[in-house]
Amino acid sequence: EIEDYIQAVEELVKPAFEAVPGVASVTVNAGSGQGNLDELQILIDPDKAAALGVPVTDLVNRVGRANDVSGGSLEFGRRQYALRFVGRYAPEELGETVIHWRNGSPVRLRDVASVAVQRAERNNFAYQNNNPAMGIRIDRQSGANVLATLTEVKKVAAELTEGPLARMGLGMAQSFDASVFILRAVNLLTSNLGLGVLLAIAALWWFLRDGRATLVIALAIPISLAATLLVLALTGRSLNAISLAGLAFAVGMVLDAAIVVAEAIVARREAGLGVK
Repeated sequence: EIEDYIQAVEELVKPAFEAVPGVASVTVNAGSGQGNLDELQILIDPDKAAALGVPVTDLVNRVGRANDVSGGSLEFGRRQYALRFVGRYAPEELGETVIHWRNGSPVRLRDVASVAVQRAERNNFAYQNNNPAMGIRIDRQSGANVLATLTEVKKVAAELTEGPLARMGLGMAQSFDASVFILRAVNLLTSNLGLGVLLAIAALWWFLRDGRATLVIALAIPISLAATLLVLALTGRSLNAISLAGLAFAVGMVLDAAIVVAEAIVARREAGLGVK
């Protein structure tokens, strides 16, 4: 059953993803409620509790304080420290806890309840393609590069799928990929940027009818874009949807400025001024 693999995923898959640069946290959802394999269960027998005169509320309070009791106070000079003792008990030891007194005789927890460590009851389930599954949620660190982090996560997932998970008879399938939407937006902006440059050069040629002037202005656009990309690379920045949109707007600004300069040059040449 799926419970048999939860511990392996917690100890193998989760640490592998947490070690990826840019990953902030990894959450495993096995559809088992608390997500624990085992839990301490105390099953109270109401009939025995009533026969021994043990109120259920008192029983719950006593058990809740069984491993956390006050130890008084300790005075050290002018300071006074409160002591508190915290203990851990085996199930059979917890059953010996005195929870009530009846006619001078102690009533122990085992007299009115059974104490055992058992597998937690599942109250919800996770499925994928009608098969029992475990979900793994990976959150990135604030400021981390999304595409770079996803690339490393996919690499680790492939190594785990082909290695340890394959030997256990498990597989791993990606259910959500944020990089698809990011790359789609980037590709759309990139294609629009290239199309805008071509349309700008065509419109410039249509109005100027001067191949030399059109070539000069056409070269100004890629040179400006290359200079911008160089500055981004030197400062350790990467492209995103906002920066690509800014470059698309900048193409129009460069074109406007280049047209103004070209028209000024043409006007001066027509006025008889030579090249100096």
